[in-house]
Amino acid sequence: MDDGGTPYDRLVTTHPAVDITYERQQVSGRAVAIVRAFVVIPLLLWAVVWSIWALWSIIIAFVIVFKGRNPNWFWEPVSRWFRYFLHVAGYASLLVEEHPGWKSQTDYPLDVQVTHAAVQSRWLAGGRILLNAPLGTVIALLLLVDVALGILQFTALALMGRRSERVMRWQLGVLTFEYRLIAFGIGLSDAMPFSGARHLP
Repeated sequence: MDDGGTPYDRLVTTHPAVDITYERQQVSGRAVAIVRAFVVIPLLLWAVVWSIWALWSIIIAFVIVFKGRNPNWFWEPVSRWFRYFLHVAGYASLLVEEHPGWKSQTDYPLDVQVTHAAVQSRWLAGGRILLNAPLGTVIALLLLVDVALGILQFTALALMGRRSERVMRWQLGVLTFEYRLIAFGIGLSDAMPFSGARHLP
């Protein structure tokens, strides 16, 4: 399908702390769009429930201010939630054919690796406390963009029987920036979302 987009067979994004990898999977057929629309509902509900649990991560900025690091008891469970939420996003947006299951996996076709820093900046942690509202607003807007692109991709698949390569590129670009921003916002990483980023098809 030539719609102005170059297909990705494999995508690797490099970043000081948050690396996203994508192994292309074939998703085609009008029936897939119809079935996926129903199958994804319980996954999204579970991801929302897990996200409500993860809201306690807003206190971690205060912990980093006092301790100068993100403790393992916080970092490990929240990083698993962070990873799983990306898996569900990839499945719901038709980037991935494989069902993500109900817990974080280590070998999913759309995956994220976050480096756990031994020491984190107290100044940046304090800045997060002050910037929680604007960061949350930007993340919410990016989530709405994800939903809009997902709807476009479902429409393309339902009408043409195949995904739009152009929309897929947009989806991967938005998800990459969004998850770097989330990692920064909840204290998983001190690296800015746009620092050191490049795409390797």
